[in-house]
Amino acid sequence: MSCPCPYKRRMKHLESHFQMFLTRFTFLLLLLILGIAKANINEILGNRTVKSTVYGTYLATNFINQVIMTNNTPSEWEQWTIQEVQGGKVTLLQWGTMTIKRYYLRADWNELVNLADSASDWEKWTPSKNADGSWSFLSYHNKWLSAMEGGSVYQKQVHEAWGNFWVGPVQ
Repeated sequence: MSCPCPYKRRMKHLESHFQMFLTRFTFLLLLLILGIAKANINEILGNRTVKSTVYGTYLATNFINQVIMTNNTPSEWEQWTIQEVQGGKVTLLQWGTMTIKRYYLRADWNELVNLADSASDWEKWTPSKNADGSWSFLSYHNKWLSAMEGGSVYQKQVHEAWGNFWVGPVQ
């Protein structure tokens, strides 16, 4: 038997308003977080160098279009154009000219990192800003772009220090 008491009706009414408030508050908080993440991505867009925080080497390509880490002073071979694509992802497009074709950094299925002619899912990376101001890049395969000792570049399942990069303007 339900109580016709106005107090219970009032409580139910207040509970529904509180639930509506929580839903709206959660939505606004989510928008704020996404806005901050979007602002962070803007920091790395454009012509950039990508430098390992561990080894001090730069993400580059060599003359046979292999992706490597090099300790050279940054030149055109160490330059990348970082472009935003849908969903907060970015592509990294290697340096090129009218006569030198440009390629996209690709996360291959076997943990290798190489180059591709066009940008599909495997060429899209999710950037993440680290607490120290460096950046990490998560591949389509949910593996982290990682600089390895000796100049190799791979994707690694676990995010470790070798997956952190300083992203800076081209000098």
